[in-house]
Amino acid sequence: MVIPPLQIGKIKAWWQVDLGSVQSLSSVQVWGRTDCCTEMTSNFYVLLSDVPFTSQDLATTLAQPGVSNYYVSGYSGVPGTIKVNRTARYVRLQFNGAQYLVLGEVQIWSAIPGVQRQNVSWTGVVGASLSGNSLSKPGAAGWNAGAVSGQTIGSGDGYMEFTATETTTHRRAGLSNGDSSQSWDDIDYCVYLQANGTIDINEGPNPRGSFGTYATGDLFRVTVEGGVVKYYKNGALMYTSTIAPTYPLLVDTSLYSTNSTLTNVVLSGNIRGELKYVFQDVQGSTRAIMSGNQIAARHDYLPSGEEIGAGVGLRTIGLGYGNIDRVRQRYGSTERDDSSGLDHTWWRKYENLAGRWTSPDPYRGSITTADPQSLNLYAYTENDPVNHVDPSGLLIAWVCGIGISPWTGDRAEICGFYHAWSPFPGFPQDREPRNLREPQGPEKYDPKKIFDEIRKKRETRKQAWQEYQDCIHNSAGYEKYRSGLQGVPLMSSPLPSLTITGHNVMFRHFVLGAAIASRANVISLTGSVLLWGVTGTAEHDAIEKQLYNEFLAPVEQECRKNVQQKYGFVPNWHDAS
Repeated sequence: MVIPPLQIGKIKAWWQVDLGSVQSLSSVQVWGRTDCCTEMTSNFYVLLSDVPFTSQDLATTLAQPGVSNYYVSGYSGVPGTIKVNRTARYVRLQFNGAQYLVLGEVQIWSAIPGVQRQNVSWTGVVGASLSGNSLSKPGAAGWNAGAVSGQTIGSGDGYMEFTATETTTHRRAGLSNGDSSQSWDDIDYCVYLQANGTIDINEGPNPRGSFGTYATGDLFRVTVEGGVVKYYKNGALMYTSTIAPTYPLLVDTSLYSTNSTLTNVVLSGNIRGELKYVFQDVQGSTRAIMSGNQIAARHDYLPSGEEIGAGVGLRTIGLGYGNIDRVRQRYGSTERDDSSGLDHTWWRKYENLAGRWTSPDPYRGSITTADPQSLNLYAYTENDPVNHVDPSGLLIAWVCGIGISPWTGDRAEICGFYHAWSPFPGFPQDREPRNLREPQGPEKYDPKKIFDEIRKKRETRKQAWQEYQDCIHNSAGYEKYRSGLQGVPLMSSPLPSLTITGHNVMFRHFVLGAAIASRANVISLTGSVLLWGVTGTAEHDAIEKQLYNEFLAPVEQECRKNVQQKYGFVPNWHDAS
């Protein structure tokens, strides 16, 4: 491809690609022409940025904060390989002269396959405030605030990375093998951003020198490459350490100035997650997560499961509210999807802001006139989320508590579940609680076993109903019954009709009931309208009864007998779904 300069002498020729998202890149390879014109694939810059370039002018782009540049003076070769080792979304090649830029091919290579790149999850937070993978200090000046990453680089190559925001505060970040304090000299491999806009590097208490200035948006990286630690600013090497690292390595930080920040801190490499301990309340809701001896995150909930965040009451980020912990087990023994906010169970999803399921009770067996709360098939725990939970989406469970065992008379942990009338044999036909957890009790609570049995019984009853229907419809008696009704008038007058919101609605009488038909197959009702089916004539009813008794009733009886012999029960219409 041949790229001419724009406004010769002002905008130098350039080529650019948007990768669609920020990627971790290892190198850029450039192919030039081999037959001639090697000078047109030399004397150019490779420019990389996480954010869009703000100008087409080369000098302006070179000065843009956060932009890394790599200069190729001679012929790039076939190919020429430019190692970049940084993240970027936008990659630009720009000629450093008034000539055409000639490119045969450009390949942009990502970092080593299998290497993970993660936003840092903070732990060991002291005197700092968290905002995702960023860190800030709200308190008075002093080297007494910071945090470390919950993740570590377990072995091999990797890096930590952060972005400079302000240029007027003191703060440090880098890699360490362990964490003993918030002091700056505890960081094994450290980039020190000073309040005067300059950069220092220290390794533990040992200074390694000053390395120029920095600006807002500059990207800093401390890497391990082949067992050697290196320091980069915007992809340009600042310093190579002579001290071999000891694994595992974590992100270590120290903040001095009030309002000092470390922004968008990332860890990449062979990452190991930290061991966390999850603490739950009696409802099975996660309330605290510990990492080591530190509280990494806290969660409080309203009765229906809506989370109460930092800033409400005495809850603060410093206490752990609002921290990112990536623990899906949240409210009432369910699993929360952070992207949608829905709580997932085995059978359906729960919307905690509304206190309602997103789909009705799947078994239709929970309605009973003795309990009006059961009439709402979307209600969570029959509108009593304080005393009940429903981790399955199907069976209500009592919140566990300490009580007196009805079997031993001793104090014991008692839990229970109940379900309203169920069509499934073996399941409760009343609303009495069943013991689930007590070791001396007659029943043991095995959720997977219970719901496997439910699923199997449902499939069996559906299959039995289908076989019963097939048995009837494929019989000679059924055909005689249908043939006998041919030509018998259903009613003595034309079909009545009415118009409801623009649709002509008719009543049609079938053998087994009444149905409503519409031209659009959709009926919109703006109010409560009661529609009555039209009954057949006396002649039709008498003939239908005679044919049923003579042909259809014996067939139904025989089919019921066959199905009962095979399955051990007689199915009914609600087994069809």
